[in-house]
Amino acid sequence: MKKFLKLVVEKIEEYGQYLPHDHVPPTAKR
Repeated sequence: MKKFLKLVVEKIEEYGQYLPHDHVPPTAKR
């Protein structure tokens, strides 16, 4: 389960790079 959550966070961070910072979730800013 933790591996899955880690994968999701990585994907969020990956997509966050292509979005304006206003739209990036707080978890992706770490």
